[in-house]
Amino acid sequence: MGASPDSAEGPRNNKPHTFKTTAWVLLIAFAVLFGDHIIGWIYYKTLCLDAGVAIHRVVDDVPGLRWSMADRDTPRRHGYQFIEIETVQGGVTRYVVDAGGVREDTNVIPMSRYSSGHRPEEAMGLHVIRHDYVVADDHTAEELAVYRTVTFRGGWLLRLVLGGFGSVAVSCPTGPFSHSGFVTSVLRPAKRN
Repeated sequence: MGASPDSAEGPRNNKPHTFKTTAWVLLIAFAVLFGDHIIGWIYYKTLCLDAGVAIHRVVDDVPGLRWSMADRDTPRRHGYQFIEIETVQGGVTRYVVDAGGVREDTNVIPMSRYSSGHRPEEAMGLHVIRHDYVVADDHTAEELAVYRTVTFRGGWLLRLVLGGFGSVAVSCPTGPFSHSGFVTSVLRPAKRN
């Protein structure tokens, strides 16, 4: 005779085993599908604590600078005597304020002590990118100020579903930012005669 299901020799109740197995499968599936997004988000939020403006030193009476985001009217608009920009060909163009307006001198040797511009983006891992806009003293290699942004591009599943690596990016800090306001607050223009 066969043993009854409730006897000690009978088949075991598989419900607890089935629940544990199902729970582990679901936990592993969740980790595979969303783990990189959750860990990346936590890492992104941690790096956001250092994002934003950090001014280490302000310099007064600056006659001019090398400015990556400048144009012909920049020195007059912001009160500098001159602004230098690097051209695509690798030369330097200087815009100088004089009695007749703004003069453009091309292929000049840079004379600026200070510069402002972007550093290359830095991949921090877990689809997190750090980008710095820096104001520096080129004679001493001192970083006078930095505006740092951090971008999170999402986990693999979110990027796959939404169809692009950068389509789900979020950045900190949020809100408006003025590059020219940032530069002129660190490198205060010299007063013109």
